Amino acid sequence: YACRAVVMTLGLLLSVIYTTSVGFTSVTRDMEIGQKYFRSVPAAMHTLMIVGAFPDLTEILWDIVNENLMVWFGMFVYILIASLCIMNMMVGVLVEVVKSASHTEKEALDAELVRTTILDWANDRGWDTSDPKEVTLTDEDCWELMDDQKARTVFQDVGVDVMELVDILEMQFVETRAMEFPTFVELVLQLRSGNQATVKDLIITRKVITHELRSIRKLVARRAPA
Repeated sequence: YACRAVVMTLGLLLSVIYTTSVGFTSVTRDMEIGQKYFRSVPAAMHTLMIVGAFPDLTEILWDIVNENLMVWFGMFVYILIASLCIMNMMVGVLVEVVKSASHTEKEALDAELVRTTILDWANDRGWDTSDPKEVTLTDEDCWELMDDQKARTVFQDVGVDVMELVDILEMQFVETRAMEFPTFVELVLQLRSGNQATVKDLIITRKVITHELRSIRKLVARRAPA
């Protein structure tokens, strides 16, 4: 895809240079500048190319093209690779680095926002949150937290589906009656819509399906005639 984009861009550039060269050659045919810079279509293309793309190398490129066309071609290919392709690659790398750093920073900010929101909620209830790793949330605590408007708003702002979070919590508390604070924060952050699916997500999905099937079986068993 990248090579195709580069080829298409170079093709478009050459088309623009050729069309403009034909125009300049016709217009300046009887002018002094025409005899100097636009005496033919190839000469006009050379002029427009070095003036537009390599203005600092105008003199040396004219000297080379007047001396030997093959040397000029080799010089042009080198300049094209060194000045354009490599520089554009460096720009692309820098863009990816900035994008990655921005994504990492956003991840850290989202995690800190969720963490702070839950700790503030716990502090309002008089919990000891001096060491967050020691904080434990029971199923009742989680349901109360889900009823808190501020917490739900924060979860939605970071991209968490609150209803899906409730379903996951129901499944989690079938296996345990309490959850450590870091584990709960990690669970919340995993449910952001922008996250990519992982093997762990598939395992959780399997657990949710198994939990729902068990619930359906129990419901059917209770309603079945004796």
